[in-house]
Amino acid sequence: MVSILIRFERSGGGRWCARGPVLGVFLALAAGSCVENPPARQNTPIEAETGVLAAVPVGTAPVPYSRISTVAIPNEDTACTIDSYAVKVHCVNRRADVVGVFGSEGSGPGEFLRPTRLVRGEDGTIGVADGARTRFLVFEPSGAFVRETRLPGALFIPASPFGSTVTGTYARFVGPSADISEFIGTMVAVEMDTKTGEVLREWRPPNIPVFDECGMPNFLVPTPTDGWVFVGCSGHLAFMDAFGGTRFLQAPAYSEELPSERDVSDRLEIIRRFRESLGSANERPSVSDIPLLEAYRQRFKLYYLLRGQETFDERGRLWIATRRDRDEFSYLDVYANAGFVGSVRVRDRIIDFDVMNTTLVVLVERKAGPDDPDGVPDREIDWYDISEL
Repeated sequence: MVSILIRFERSGGGRWCARGPVLGVFLALAAGSCVENPPARQNTPIEAETGVLAAVPVGTAPVPYSRISTVAIPNEDTACTIDSYAVKVHCVNRRADVVGVFGSEGSGPGEFLRPTRLVRGEDGTIGVADGARTRFLVFEPSGAFVRETRLPGALFIPASPFGSTVTGTYARFVGPSADISEFIGTMVAVEMDTKTGEVLREWRPPNIPVFDECGMPNFLVPTPTDGWVFVGCSGHLAFMDAFGGTRFLQAPAYSEELPSERDVSDRLEIIRRFRESLGSANERPSVSDIPLLEAYRQRFKLYYLLRGQETFDERGRLWIATRRDRDEFSYLDVYANAGFVGSVRVRDRIIDFDVMNTTLVVLVERKAGPDDPDGVPDREIDWYDISEL
């Protein structure tokens, strides 16, 4: 079971007005009605956390540790992720049974060079984006290879779900000296035929909104209704409809939060991997890393987790994985009709997530404990029932 909290705020004249996610009998309050006294509220697991749905896991399964952060649901009982070390897709169910392990390193049919993203198909399949091969591969969760086709670009980020076509975004290469405005200016949305690779349509936003607080957005996401969502600094968002009408807001759940030591450790790992990619033999932290890490410690954390780790559910609601906490708990923010619905709290450190109907799956990293002598944290997938949201 899960619990919803409604936040009530005092208005003028001693009245109380509803704010935040509203369900069932509270729908009338969503229209802005107020009551003379705050309603009685039942005890919940997180009484102090207003506007938060405290989700309780209904299943969990271990998965291999990986450098790739992606998870997708081909059906509500199954979830798949990438094992970057074995260069395979690993699928499990909520009872921790292995459903399929498939793929191999190579350039042939059904093989990967650098798989970066998984998305689910409408017919229970799994799509794999391989940026190195610029290929989109389709599999059954059991591992049966269905087909593959060329991607429109190496930086293409596909969106769930896909069928005969897949939509997504990519940025054309604009050179190493490009600034954020050039990068955003080259981002396009694409709808591609998953059998032939033909680009059926390509579109851009009518204009790029500029945030008063931070200038250009960091990235943009196409909506299912041909609109756009622009994500900027400090939780600032801009929702644009298909005709260019735009609404700005700052995520109500955003707060200025400095990185934890766990965040700093992750940052150091990113530096190490970058050094690896350059062929450096020395993977250990160097003296030059110290000022970089100290500067990172003093900057407030980003609102969003990573570009591409957001999705729209079947009801058209936007889900964004945030960097809030990510120690004992993690939070996903939900938006509908250019407005904030509420936050969903899940356990442990979120790496990625997917949503299908009333099922939320979250790929998480557990804290390394006494059973992890190598210090490497375990990765698992948790299932949540979100039917009350």
